[in-house]
Amino acid sequence: ASSLPVAMDVTDLRRKADQGDAEEQYGLGQCHYHGQNVPQDYAKATRLFRRAADQGHLDALHNLGVSFHEGRGEAQDQVAAVRLFRRAALSSGGQGGERARANEFSRMLRVWAGRAAR
Repeated sequence: ASSLPVAMDVTDLRRKADQGDAEEQYGLGQCHYHGQNVPQDYAKATRLFRRAADQGHLDALHNLGVSFHEGRGEAQDQVAAVRLFRRAALSSGGQGGERARANEFSRMLRVWAGRAAR
């Protein structure tokens, strides 16, 4: 279940995403991934996650890894997924509130790496 509002006008979100705002790119990507307030479109979601991830947005980086893992919006590629999860884990820094995120990314990396090795 997503934490996105059930109904919202994505016009402002789209405008800010188009202007390069990483948080808004991530948010609009979430909308497209889940089909909330816009048609579900994994390819658009993945492009938006990539744009936000390229700016260092950790949740977008994680979701990009999920897209590769699940083959949604990108061809399924477990090696790329593990690489992205690893990058997210290393980028999180593990300080303050980021410690839990780093632990989660590290845990997921181990899980996905095990699956990719099969």
